[in-house]
Amino acid sequence: MTQQEVVSGQAGENLDRRVVEVRIRLNPKDSQRVANLTNLQVQVAVQPN
Repeated sequence: MTQQEVVSGQAGENLDRRVVEVRIRLNPKDSQRVANLTNLQVQVAVQPN
């Protein structure tokens, strides 16, 4: 987990977000379906087991 490195300097921008790198193993068929879904921003809630 790291801090985000992209800063636009806009007033009110949330600069305290964290970046989590995630690697997902896909089979080749599914990999082609999601090839364009990279570098997206999402909101996630992590729930411990």
